[in-house]
Amino acid sequence: MAVGAGLAKLQGAAMDNQEIARTMGRGRRSGIGIGAFSHGGLVLDGGKPASSTKPPPLIARYKMPEAWRVMLLSRPDRQGISGSFEQSVFDKLPHFSVAYAEFLSRLLIMKLMPAVVEEDFPRFAEAVDELQGVIGDYFSSIQNGRYGDERILKALRFLHGEGVVGIGQSSWGPTGFAFAANERRALQLQDTIKGRFSELQTVVVSFNNRGALLRTES
Repeated sequence: MAVGAGLAKLQGAAMDNQEIARTMGRGRRSGIGIGAFSHGGLVLDGGKPASSTKPPPLIARYKMPEAWRVMLLSRPDRQGISGSFEQSVFDKLPHFSVAYAEFLSRLLIMKLMPAVVEEDFPRFAEAVDELQGVIGDYFSSIQNGRYGDERILKALRFLHGEGVVGIGQSSWGPTGFAFAANERRALQLQDTIKGRFSELQTVVVSFNNRGALLRTES
């Protein structure tokens, strides 16, 4: 999306983000990347039928609380799954049951999203744990476990054992994450991980609630 927006600006093409996404081949499976690029914050798409060629529509967007933070755990020497290999992996996954889909939909709409609006961090973190548990187990046959990297897995298990709630993996990984109610708590978690898992790269980040900003320099 960033490359496409930059090229459109360079060429003087009047294209909105949906047009850029279609041109760049984005949004074939999910509209989240497009929504996050355009607006920032917490975004939810509505999915799409298999016959549709349009990116899934954005159906909800909320600002994330300013005080909340995320600690990211990554391994610079590893990459997640993408491209044609990712598509082949999706083709091998078992059928995702209607019951699970209904459970996750209710979890998002009735618990996680209201928790963001009400800035109820404990409830939000609990919902993240529940969601990550179901999704991680669904993809476990491909990534050999709930999380795709053994070192990240050990670090997240350690945090869970310490009572940390709101942990999981970004997409296929290997990046993991742990939410925190404020920066002080996030930095405490970072120090803990640095002391026990020095081989991992950690960073504490805040949320972008405005979307991408395109700047031109002469």
